[in-house]
Amino acid sequence: MTTPKPSTENRWGGFTIADATPLLNAHVIRKEDLSEKPALDKIGFVAGVLTLNEEIELVVKFFDGVHQYTKHEFYIQLALINE
Repeated sequence: MTTPKPSTENRWGGFTIADATPLLNAHVIRKEDLSEKPALDKIGFVAGVLTLNEEIELVVKFFDGVHQYTKHEFYIQLALINE
């Protein structure tokens, strides 16, 4: 029996493993919360990568909970915070 390997290409234009893994532990903020000095409880971090229905999503932990984002949702709703 062979073990399926994660796809290096995504036919729907979503994340690939190569796209997603460098974002692990990256700090993010919702674009609606962007300000010159955002409150700490508005900052989240990429806590994991998961695959659902052949689509790779990022798991982001915020103070108010854990959320999943497709590539499209991630870049529309969130901004990466440079350290």
